[in-house]
Amino acid sequence: MSEKMGALGVLMRGIAILLGALALLGAYYWLHKPLSIDYGLTAALRILGAMLDLATAAALTVLSAGIGRGLLARLPMRQLSRLERLALAGLIGFGVVGLGALALGMIGLFNRAALWGLIALGAVVFRRGVRAWISDLGGVVGDLRLDSAWSAFSAVIAAAMLLMALTEALSPPIHWDSLTYQLVAPARYLESGRVEPYHDNFYLGFPQGVNLLFGIAMSAFGRATAAAPVHFMFGLCGVLAAMGAARRYAGKTAGWTALLLMMSAYNLAALFGWAYTDLAALAYGAGTLSALLAWRETGGRGGLMLIGALVGFAVGVKYTAGALALAAGLVILVYQPRRVIVNGLITASAAALAFAPWAVRGWLHYGNPIYPFVFGGLNWDALRAALFNFTDRGLLATGNAWQALFVPVSATVFGVDRTDGFGFTAGPWLLTIWLLLPLVWRWLDARARRLAALTMIALVPLIGVWTVTALSSSVGMQTRLMAMALPLFAVAGAVGLTGLMAMPKKPLDVGFIIRALMISSVVFNTLDTVHIWLRESAPQYLFGLISQDNYSYINTLAYSPAMRSLEALPEGAQVRFMWEPRGFYCPAHLTCTADVLLDHWLHPAVNGSDPDAIFASYRAAGDDYLLVWRAGYDHYRDLFDRYSDQIDGFYPALERHMVEVWTDGLRYTLYGWRE
Repeated sequence: MSEKMGALGVLMRGIAILLGALALLGAYYWLHKPLSIDYGLTAALRILGAMLDLATAAALTVLSAGIGRGLLARLPMRQLSRLERLALAGLIGFGVVGLGALALGMIGLFNRAALWGLIALGAVVFRRGVRAWISDLGGVVGDLRLDSAWSAFSAVIAAAMLLMALTEALSPPIHWDSLTYQLVAPARYLESGRVEPYHDNFYLGFPQGVNLLFGIAMSAFGRATAAAPVHFMFGLCGVLAAMGAARRYAGKTAGWTALLLMMSAYNLAALFGWAYTDLAALAYGAGTLSALLAWRETGGRGGLMLIGALVGFAVGVKYTAGALALAAGLVILVYQPRRVIVNGLITASAAALAFAPWAVRGWLHYGNPIYPFVFGGLNWDALRAALFNFTDRGLLATGNAWQALFVPVSATVFGVDRTDGFGFTAGPWLLTIWLLLPLVWRWLDARARRLAALTMIALVPLIGVWTVTALSSSVGMQTRLMAMALPLFAVAGAVGLTGLMAMPKKPLDVGFIIRALMISSVVFNTLDTVHIWLRESAPQYLFGLISQDNYSYINTLAYSPAMRSLEALPEGAQVRFMWEPRGFYCPAHLTCTADVLLDHWLHPAVNGSDPDAIFASYRAAGDDYLLVWRAGYDHYRDLFDRYSDQIDGFYPALERHMVEVWTDGLRYTLYGWRE
């Protein structure tokens, strides 16, 4: 009895202590409030929203990859690593689902029920593929086991860069192309319920292989923030495929090195957080390399069909990815020259089949199967083509043709984020360290040599295309447009570093020195990335420390309040943007026409229209207001200085016909018609 009373006494004392502690904390935080209720709810809702977006992208990936795995069931894939199998299934699945979404959109069924219903039906049909893909995914942990300090370093850097990118992917879209067309396309298709042609935004005439997947993700819960995580998943497929190919032929260290080379490149890592399409092109480039390696080992027709399908899907993402056809063609020619015609026909047929739906859509909607190139099409002419390509700003026209002597090195040295030209910070190693291969060839084993040889053969036409386009156009210079080549550079570089580490350590341990230099530069670049990440404030937004308006202002400056100012305009008003191509955040109750090609004024003026007649055309088109981006006007007046006489007529005509309604005093001004 006394024992029970003693236990009861201990329990009562414990309860008293806990109640006292809770009372103390309650009294303390009654006055010292670290977090408001509003803040707590905001943070919780944003985190839950981010989890919802991530779950949406993950569900789309798993189901699509399962479909892809089912379609690949008859192909010999045993020689591929688990990482490559995961990636290839995902890429084929994404491509097929994208075509399914296109078919639904063309018949007016681009909506949540139809899109997700189609995916669910495919997953049921290929349920064995879904289970097999999930099983492979479960085994990845073992494949990625850290076995050295170098692999641990690579994993930490990659994880840090991916985590930072993921926080941005789960935050409101802020980047130029996302706001100009990448998200405009799926938003319009979901609004109308169909894939339609649009004369005001020529980008929507391009193949939309990734944008339709954005639409599927956005349709689930009506959240635009679900799009960028899909792009993130494409990026994971790309790095897994490249990593798997490198480790299968050159060892685990080479696999980790390929990962490090890609994820330590600032702009490449940053793309994981953007609602763009470049990582899809990268992933199809990595997948094509894996498929070429598999075909090299088996020589079967199935491998050729897989190569062709990947190339076709890649072109359905970005026209520039058509360079992969040249890369694959050269590899096939080199390794089986006597069968090049038959092999070429098989590969080309598969590629044509994968791209054909986009060609048909282009022909039906825009009058050109490869709109807007070669054959022109809807609302397209020579002037618009010149404005788009910036043909007078390529390396040849600007007197910088010497940079084309070896574009990868030029892009490394002169490539800077968000600038003209290469416009991409690739870091010092991604595009260059593969140049070690001729110097370390003798220390590579036979399998590593086979990988290096095939990869370098494939790189020859890719570098050639990049050189030609860089010479002729500033658009063609952009490293981002050659994203499909980046995993090949990484794999070749990983093999090169493997050979370097096998070199004799005496009289000079150059391998140790190069690794030390790489570690130092990668750590420095990662710290710089952390600084930019904190400055751009994605984590602050996700955890409720700043509002969405503040987050948008930090990253888009005056554009964000300018869009908010439009919310006060009357229902149904029509606003024409001048010198501003970003239209995604136009308020839902308005009709906005963004100046996508910056030719709302320039095109009619250069073609001889009188300034007053141009404004009369705006009024006849039903425009109620003009939103003028003054900084855009100044920038593009300098950029198109050869048309300065025509551009200079804009403001005098504006003052004659319109009156200021609102201004932020510096960058944006809203004008209405004079009575």
